[in-house]
Amino acid sequence: MRFNNFVIKSLRQQSGSAVIWNALGQYIVQLCSLLTAAMLGRLLVPGDFGLIGMICAVNAFLVLFANIGLTTTIIQHRDLDANDIGSLWSLALLLGMVVTVLLVAISPFVTYFFHEPRLLNVAIVIAPTLLFTALNQIPLGVLQRDFRFRAVAFSAVISAVGSSLIAIYLAWKGMGYWALVIQLVIRCMLNLVISTIMMGKWVFLRWDLALYKRLYEFTGSLTGFQVVNYFHRNMDSLVIGRVLGVVSLGLYSRAYLMLTTWNSALSGVIMPVLHSSMARRSDDLMALRRGYLEVVLCMLWLSSPLMGIIAGVAPLVIRIVWGQGWDGVVVPFFWLALAGMHQPIYGTVGSVFAARFQTKALLYLGIVTTIFYCVAIFSGLQWGINGVACAYSLMSHLLFLPTMYVLWCCILKGGVLELMHVVLPPMGMGWIGLMLAKWFYHVIIYGDVTMEIVVICVVAFWFVALMFFLGRLVYPIVRKYTVNTD
Repeated sequence: MRFNNFVIKSLRQQSGSAVIWNALGQYIVQLCSLLTAAMLGRLLVPGDFGLIGMICAVNAFLVLFANIGLTTTIIQHRDLDANDIGSLWSLALLLGMVVTVLLVAISPFVTYFFHEPRLLNVAIVIAPTLLFTALNQIPLGVLQRDFRFRAVAFSAVISAVGSSLIAIYLAWKGMGYWALVIQLVIRCMLNLVISTIMMGKWVFLRWDLALYKRLYEFTGSLTGFQVVNYFHRNMDSLVIGRVLGVVSLGLYSRAYLMLTTWNSALSGVIMPVLHSSMARRSDDLMALRRGYLEVVLCMLWLSSPLMGIIAGVAPLVIRIVWGQGWDGVVVPFFWLALAGMHQPIYGTVGSVFAARFQTKALLYLGIVTTIFYCVAIFSGLQWGINGVACAYSLMSHLLFLPTMYVLWCCILKGGVLELMHVVLPPMGMGWIGLMLAKWFYHVIIYGDVTMEIVVICVVAFWFVALMFFLGRLVYPIVRKYTVNTD
């Protein structure tokens, strides 16, 4: 019993340190991305961002066949030795080279599909990022498996800051969309080089068909889920780029960036540490339930109220971040911000299924939810990017509770009431924050002094209540995992 307590305490301390370093790295990266996006938004036009959005949608699909879940495999299978790592690196090299050549080969078709001739040269230049991304799976998996999140954070920060500075300089020099292309290439290359150096291990070409066969059942379903999830994540961009054009996609991608920035700030911090921790306790179902419930509680209390407030003052946020000429982003940003109230939770779903070796169930769940999302996106297309964003947001809300039910009740064997007790209060706080923010914005623009005083008092009361719940519910959990106590 004392040994088990020691192991749990040691793992908790490792997880706490990992969360701190991962959070520090992610927040610096997200702040850098937000500042870079704001500066580039004043140097470039929507069409430039739309062009990159088109090629990124294609790039994201091809990278699935190079990124076949090797990072997750390394984390989950802790018995892999140096020879096994070398075999996986060789596989990643082969797959990365194949998809890189494939992107160059299909670049004329990409140009034809989007009716955009500039994509031909862009696809050729951006193709090496597929190879860099494929190879980076190996050092990233090793570092996360060994809880070396300080090295992961260092690599992410240096690559993000370095590539962003280069992009801003090139945009200032009038390079247009090429500034964004070169930013992607430099960032992927730097991330690979630094991660490999930080891994501190030599890898050699080695082929082990027996190893590939043994891991196929795990990685096969995981890759299948990633392919299905691609259409969940990118169908809106593909459809908008194909039907509505480069400018519409540029506007939509800016709204979507605001959503993904906040998602990454939460799930990007928690998910790598969550998976590494769960992989070490995959047989202790009670510990998994307790730990995951704490993750859900923290993430919802941090995301729902904030995104509700941001959605309520969407015009003000867009004006501050992007400046003049981006009014077309306001409505899609409003709807996507509503989806962001719970969207970070979706980022943790794969880690739970993988930790329980339920990748087939994850694949089936992904197929069902993706079908619903695709139907929603095509239904909203007739109203342009505003309709797509609205349909996406509504479907995200409709599928949230069923998805959580499958994860919590079917995979982790938890109770429905316990889940609702954690999920509903922060979601309700977020919707109240949305209504108060819209009221506040309307009164500030159109109201009188008396009404301004009233709404400020109400918002202040809501804020005090939020701080109370954060201090009562979230702070003890954060402190438990980030402060080493005896």
